[in-house]
Amino acid sequence: MNKKLIALSTVLMLSSLVGCKSTVDGVSKSLAYETGVEVSQEQMLQYVDGETTKQQLIADLGHPSRKQVINEVETWFYDYVYIPPFPGQRNISEASAFDFNPQGVLISHYKTQGKSGNPLIEAAKL
Repeated sequence: MNKKLIALSTVLMLSSLVGCKSTVDGVSKSLAYETGVEVSQEQMLQYVDGETTKQQLIADLGHPSRKQVINEVETWFYDYVYIPPFPGQRNISEASAFDFNPQGVLISHYKTQGKSGNPLIEAAKL
């Protein structure tokens, strides 16, 4: 009987801790600075050079943050910045870039690391 009571109290205690962690994560996320469109590695893998079109990308990610055209190659950038609320966590500043030929078909795609624009953060390598 005593072992069952200890097991039950342990399960209840652990489940309450899991609830606390999700609450803390939620509060932490709400205090963070986040802007742009985060494109995950899994999403990057679903786009196929020579097949994916501009229309498919807009349907999945929306319109890009920036565009540029160099030598008939149009590059779309989806910028993403995440600055965590607490010290010791890593800032994220990146762009997912998609190059299209004049027919609107993807010819290459990749991620780039951005700069924060803040010289103090750049000097600290955060």
